[in-house]
Amino acid sequence: MNINGFSTSLKSETRSVPEGYITPKLDRGSPDKTSAQVSTADTVSISLAGKTAQKLDVGSAMVQLRDRGAEAAEKSEAESSSIIDKQIERIKERIEQLKQDLKDLQGDKSEVAQKKREMINAEILQLSGMLIKLYEEKAKQEGSE
Repeated sequence: MNINGFSTSLKSETRSVPEGYITPKLDRGSPDKTSAQVSTADTVSISLAGKTAQKLDVGSAMVQLRDRGAEAAEKSEAESSSIIDKQIERIKERIEQLKQDLKDLQGDKSEVAQKKREMINAEILQLSGMLIKLYEEKAKQEGSE
């Protein structure tokens, strides 16, 4: 069997791949095979009214997508700022609770009370640092709006 320069038999005279070539056979007998008959000159044109309608249709879709994106961005910013506000309020409440615990321990001079006061003061200090970071983040978000 020989396909345009390639041989399937084990002869010593076989050609290498770059020397061979394959050409497709076109079936010209059947009229319904249009793939061989399509020329590159076939084109489609859109009228001026069609182009205008396309711009309006595509343009309105782009405006809707832009508006949806802007609404989603505003919503996510509002949610993130409300999360920060919730965290700030939670930390403030915890600090007030710890201050009340310190007042309750004020008259107690025992060693256990002293350790509790140290722990409470350390926690208040830590929560105050967190509050500062949250306020900075909130100011950064409000500054970007």
